[in-house]
Amino acid sequence: MPKDLQEPIRAFMTKGVISIDPDDYVTQAAKKMTEFDIASLVVVKGYIPFGVVTEKDIVKKVVSKGINPDKVTVGEIMSVEMYKVEASESIADAFIKMAKHGIRHLLVEEQGKLVGVFSIKNYLDLEKHRIAASISQD
Repeated sequence: MPKDLQEPIRAFMTKGVISIDPDDYVTQAAKKMTEFDIASLVVVKGYIPFGVVTEKDIVKKVVSKGINPDKVTVGEIMSVEMYKVEASESIADAFIKMAKHGIRHLLVEEQGKLVGVFSIKNYLDLEKHRIAASISQD
């Protein structure tokens, strides 16, 4: 197994959690994802996370069906299953969990507190920077 796959998720995750209310419209979710350059939002009501909405949810459940995103709430399309990992778990363990559940985003906890989100894109972005740095040193 490559050494970097043994590294903890905390080295790759997006720190902090960008959230949205389930009563907000899908258009607002898309704008927030664009603003923060992210592909998922944690759906929160009263400081309690109880779902996740992703770009994929928006495309598959709204856009591809020709539904007006100004008329659909996040709560109507969100995924209620939230898959979590500990920040200390390895990247390999995260990938196994993602593959097992057919997902691309994991919520990251540390000592029971939500501290970030990990996605395949996080890993690829960091690897891209490492490769670029390696090339520039040659």
